[in-house]
Amino acid sequence: MSVPAAVPTEDDAHVAEVAVAVLVGRVAMLHRAGGGGLMECLAAVADSRDRRGVRHSLSTILGLCTAAVLSGCVSLVEITDWVTHGDQDLLGALVLTATLREKNRVSVR
Repeated sequence: MSVPAAVPTEDDAHVAEVAVAVLVGRVAMLHRAGGGGLMECLAAVADSRDRRGVRHSLSTILGLCTAAVLSGCVSLVEITDWVTHGDQDLLGALVLTATLREKNRVSVR
């Protein structure tokens, strides 16, 4: 038995807009405080996953999800679809940036 997909409502869109505004505000605050950007902040998030089987860094996943939400995606299905079918140059740049940030964070320790 399959579960029907949730249809986004105007309330969902409003909640997503508020969340994006809060995220943008916090990124700006972090940038002013530490001189870094979003990817630096995401690279600092601890990854508690078991290293076996990890294909992508947590900062890469969080960066892709953030970009999808900023592009208007409000559900996990929409985010997954955006990442799956997104512009390859943009996705490659996000993954490369996240990977470099992750390596820099690891090497600083």
